[in-house]
Amino acid sequence: MIPSAIEQAFGRPYELSDYRLLAGGLSGARVYHACGPGSSTQGSRVQQTDGYVLRCWPSQVTQRRVDHIHQVIGSAAEHCAFLLKPLPVGAACSDHRSVFGHQLTSMRDDNGRIWELNRCLPGRPLALDADVEQICQGVSALADVHQSLRRQGNSQAFAESITERTRRIAQLTTQLPSIWGLPLQGRISPRVVDQLVRVQTLLRAKWGGFAGEMSIQLGKLAARRLPVHFVLRDTRRQHALFDQGKVSGIIDYDALRVDFPAVDLARWVSGFALYQSQRQEILKAVVAEYNEKTTFPSVYPVEELTRAIELIAESSQMISLANWLVWLAAERRQFEDWSAVSARLNELLSLVD
Repeated sequence: MIPSAIEQAFGRPYELSDYRLLAGGLSGARVYHACGPGSSTQGSRVQQTDGYVLRCWPSQVTQRRVDHIHQVIGSAAEHCAFLLKPLPVGAACSDHRSVFGHQLTSMRDDNGRIWELNRCLPGRPLALDADVEQICQGVSALADVHQSLRRQGNSQAFAESITERTRRIAQLTTQLPSIWGLPLQGRISPRVVDQLVRVQTLLRAKWGGFAGEMSIQLGKLAARRLPVHFVLRDTRRQHALFDQGKVSGIIDYDALRVDFPAVDLARWVSGFALYQSQRQEILKAVVAEYNEKTTFPSVYPVEELTRAIELIAESSQMISLANWLVWLAAERRQFEDWSAVSARLNELLSLVD
């Protein structure tokens, strides 16, 4: 349900109607599609001409964090057509706090949750079995995003994402042995029990060898100062939309941070089946496409960028599987949308197993 204050601040000024809750993700956010002037619905099918997306951020996200993301993305969107600049709150809102451009771009409801409004982008994500050309189109768009974000500064620093991965591998190596033999039937949702049994079996067989070698390789990378600037850090396949064969936009900026750009490339390329079957060929094509569109190679050797992408991609997939096993089997976390959890586990298993 959309609070009345949010409806007043966003719905009335933009003439929104016919709100429809979209399929939930895993972050705890709530997302609604709304029709605007000129949009319509036909049965259960939403016609997204001039449509909007009204989003309620996860409850743990602070106003300061949202403001910062809006500032960075709002500035970068001035130079990049693939980023969505958040829309200003309408005149019906009496809070005139300035975020960027002297306009308020989010509003808190009575429960403290933060809302924002964006225009609806056309298109759909690529399929898991996308080809090299399609994957490289996504890389080209990411390069454009990075170029626009780099305008806000770049430097040499230890990469947070690399340090996080080395730390998490150590934590999981301590945690996982207590979960290897844990019975899963009756402990977790029946919607995901079969997938989690496969995860448990796979990790029990592979984690020891993976953790030992990956800790060494990532440790070397973590000890180096690397080129960093603002990056999205969550460039999954589902977050780049394609319309009529071209990228229409990249969405979801919750994880935005100053970090190593290879993190975005690794997250993107490793989300496709082709990466598992033709890894070196895909990496070569991805790095070539990225190098053609950015100035990144002038500060970081091509061979080292390629290897960094590979290390980050491999570690991310295994850590993700281990995280899900801990969250569901040990911590017994609950999710509103178990179908989304099931889909995520199936995707990870198809990419790793």
